[in-house]
Amino acid sequence: MTVLVGGLALVIYIFLAYCVGRLIVTMLGFRTDALVRAGSPLLGAGAMALQLWIYGLVHAPWWLVLVAAPWIIAAAVWRRAVLEAARTEAAGVRRLLNGLGDVDPLTAGILVLTLATAGFYFLNLLAQPLVGWDAIAMWLFKARVFFDLSAVDLSHVPINIPPPSDRHLDYPPLFPLMIDSFWVLIGRVDDIVGKSIGFMFLTAAVSSAAAVLLPVLGKRMTALIAFVLVAMPALQTSFVLPYYMGYADYAIGGLMMISLAHLYRSTRLGRDESSVLAFVFAALAALTKNEGVPFLLVVAVIIGVGLAWALAKDREWPRMLFVGVVACSLIPIVAWQVYVRVHGFNNVFISQPGPQLTADVLASRAHTVASFLWHLLNRENDYPWLAVAWIVATALTFMSRRRPLMLVWLAVTAQAIFYGLALLLTPFDLNFQLVTAVDRLILQLTPSLVLLFGLALGGQAPAQTVETEKPATAVA
Repeated sequence: MTVLVGGLALVIYIFLAYCVGRLIVTMLGFRTDALVRAGSPLLGAGAMALQLWIYGLVHAPWWLVLVAAPWIIAAAVWRRAVLEAARTEAAGVRRLLNGLGDVDPLTAGILVLTLATAGFYFLNLLAQPLVGWDAIAMWLFKARVFFDLSAVDLSHVPINIPPPSDRHLDYPPLFPLMIDSFWVLIGRVDDIVGKSIGFMFLTAAVSSAAAVLLPVLGKRMTALIAFVLVAMPALQTSFVLPYYMGYADYAIGGLMMISLAHLYRSTRLGRDESSVLAFVFAALAALTKNEGVPFLLVVAVIIGVGLAWALAKDREWPRMLFVGVVACSLIPIVAWQVYVRVHGFNNVFISQPGPQLTADVLASRAHTVASFLWHLLNRENDYPWLAVAWIVATALTFMSRRRPLMLVWLAVTAQAIFYGLALLLTPFDLNFQLVTAVDRLILQLTPSLVLLFGLALGGQAPAQTVETEKPATAVA
């Protein structure tokens, strides 16, 4: 019965997050398609999380009625656009159901296996106890503190606790705040149910990949890639093994992948709102874990160069609405960095003195990292496949010379290089870092690697225009 109630609460939360995210893109007047819909739950959950942060700043209680009230008012003000969006959603569901009727038996079988695997993850998240050290000491700990205080306030938490008790107070607050928004819905703290919001990231990531791959790969190959995204052994660390559940590594991986999906869409079809959504999801990734900051910088550079090129070539300035959305996406990131500096929550990676990096030391460390990765390739079932996927995607990317594909490859490769440099320059014991961090870093890259591989496979075919709906008119 507990699992049933928790599952129902999770479904309701994901649906409400979807409604909030869908309302946001409707109010902004963005065009909606399958990719926008797929990421809407994460947009909505992120918006509610930031809403709680703001409520804490103004000392407003975290009551469900107060959280829901602004969105209900916004829906009433934009009621015409909301009604139009509801009609398009209903039409989209009908098209989806009609499309399933045209699926061949093999594709249908792959879809059934994918749904069955996702269903197992769903039940496992709700049934397994919370035992993961990072989940308890970092993510769920912060969520409990925020929920008890109804504010993002870590000022009373000791900062000089030695390892292994370090809680990494510098880690960004978005993931714990999302858990808090779920707890606000159910009205209490529940660690097991709280950690299950990882399922929302899985559904959003797989749906986003399917949305962007379907026009270039077709139904069968898209279904196969979706199955790979769900069933890969690497995902066991987040959805099967209890001591890894509740971590934020898959969350940031899903956000980065969705950002890349929008980045690909923006360069392929010239959609400025897709560029904005690519930046927004990259900003959400940066507000989830510190590893998202370099990813945000890469995406910002790619988008900035594209805007500069458009300005120089066509004298085309971005709309002020999109500039405002980008600016608003940066505000919580800057605010958190200021908060961290003011309270002395220094990033342990940056604050610790680093090793003497001579050429011999770097060569020795590089050899250690390479040996460890080779060991993983021989031990983990899907790591060899991921390495081959990147090699094949690289070859296909440079053969096709398609700019959208090249930019996605650049972003994924740059993030992987950043992880490698972080391991080389770590001030901590290298062997300890390799044992405790590499599998999670690879998990963060896995969704993006699979998306890159799928896009590369479809990159040899002519680009197809995706049918989209007209933007809802944001008129009250």
